[in-house]
Amino acid sequence: MTSPLDTSPEGGTDQPDIDALFARCLADAGTQSGTPAAVTLIHIGGWQTTVMTGAKDRAAQRLDLEIGARRTATELFRHNPPTPHELEIAINVVEDEVARARQMLEGGSVLVAPGGTLGILARDAGVEAASGQRLTLEAVEALFQQLSRVSLGSAPASIAAANDPTQAAILLILREFMHHMDFHDVMLRCDSMTT
Repeated sequence: MTSPLDTSPEGGTDQPDIDALFARCLADAGTQSGTPAAVTLIHIGGWQTTVMTGAKDRAAQRLDLEIGARRTATELFRHNPPTPHELEIAINVVEDEVARARQMLEGGSVLVAPGGTLGILARDAGVEAASGQRLTLEAVEALFQQLSRVSLGSAPASIAAANDPTQAAILLILREFMHHMDFHDVMLRCDSMTT
């Protein structure tokens, strides 16, 4: 399967069947909790990030954000690892785009993401990249702080985000989304989309 992160905008969409994954996530949320839980799905693609939110008893909403792993890495990171200034600029760009999703989010929803996209970050955080595993905001923040220390030259590049601008972008986008949308963790889904 071609990785969405390897697809260019000229080569077509970099979004797999997000609607189908969202439907499976909704079904799983209802069977796990016994109630029609709300779900928010984030898919960090190469050129855009898609957010879907809804519950079984409410229509889903979808928003495509103009930030993606490859786009952010290509347009905002000129160095590997990114410099502190590049990280700060990227944070501002990502924050502005993430803010667009604020009004559509379902209160109390469970945040879910394809494990293929977050698998490397999860492993760097010491979390098995398997369906149902959760990556906490604290773990994401710790990885970002480690990336920041590497960018300052005060720590060795021991995580993937410090060695791969695309992984740095995934980390930054996830961190900003979780932080600004008040999600304390993200559940990994590894059954459908791989990147």
